[in-house]
Amino acid sequence: MRIVSDAIIPRLDYLSPLRVFGGRLGGYVAQPYLRQQVGVFGLKDQRESMGDTTIAPIILWDLGQNLTLGAAVEITIPTGKYDATRLANTSNNFYTYKPLVSVTWLPTPRTELSLKTTYSFNEENHATDYKSGQIFHFDYCASYKVTDNLSLGLNGYYLKQTSDDKQYGRTVQFLGEDVDDGVRGQVFAIGPALYLTFLKYASAEIRWAKEFDVENRPEGEMLWAKLTIPFSL
Repeated sequence: MRIVSDAIIPRLDYLSPLRVFGGRLGGYVAQPYLRQQVGVFGLKDQRESMGDTTIAPIILWDLGQNLTLGAAVEITIPTGKYDATRLANTSNNFYTYKPLVSVTWLPTPRTELSLKTTYSFNEENHATDYKSGQIFHFDYCASYKVTDNLSLGLNGYYLKQTSDDKQYGRTVQFLGEDVDDGVRGQVFAIGPALYLTFLKYASAEIRWAKEFDVENRPEGEMLWAKLTIPFSL
């Protein structure tokens, strides 16, 4: 099987002056545009369209001592295109609810450590009666400021599925028998990262990661390019 997936993901964040539990209340919405190419056993399919929309309220705390903390609940809405008879789709065709906690620490003026932990609860795909299991996931990054505007570091992620995939209300079966591991996915990834700041508050980053220790999911590489431009209303 070969899967190539490209995405452009505009995301709009808003941070209000309102205080909740001592932190500032905000929110964000992300709307990806996807192109997916899938090939398996000589069959090929390609699809290109808007993907699933993600919205989230968030609270951010400045804890002092160069430490910031964030908490949010992401809701992914199946707004993309899905066809159970197609190999390539731009939607999961189910809702996902994802509480998350993020932390960033600056132990020295030139060093930054960050971690984001999430736990995903997936609803059923009613087109296939398939329900993916719950997923624990974290992203990590450690970087060092080489110059005032340039930082280099390592980044990656770890994902571990904690409950079985189910179909028709029971653990996924093959030839009438339950699949031993419940099709539980797992992956660890690591790679280099580059961060650049410019125009005082704007930033850009390029990150790459190679996947290892993969179970029950495609193994590959991930490349991200991100541009952040803050503005005030």
